[in-house]
Amino acid sequence: MSGADLREGILRRLIGGEVSECSADVARFFLDLSFTAEDRQRMAVLSERANDGDLSSDEREELSVYVLLADLLSLLKAEARASLKAHSPRA
Repeated sequence: MSGADLREGILRRLIGGEVSECSADVARFFLDLSFTAEDRQRMAVLSERANDGDLSSDEREELSVYVLLADLLSLLKAEARASLKAHSPRA
C-alpha cells in the first residue's frame, strides 16, 4: 500500500468514512476551505527545495504537515461534493 493510500484510509476512518450525511451548509463550508496565499506560497517554496534536495529536517516536517492537511482537505471536499450531489433535486 502506498503512503497516499495509507493516509487516505486513515483520513477516511478519522472522518467516519462518509461526509455524505452532512447538511448542505456543512458541505458548502468544507468546499469553501482553502489554504491562504501565504501558505500556498510556502508550500511551493518547500516543494521546490524538496525537489532540489535542500530541505532541513524542520522543513521536511513542515512540508509533511502541509501534505497531510492538503490530503485531508481534498478528501473533505470530495465528500462534500458527493453530499451535495446526493441531496440535490433531480432535474
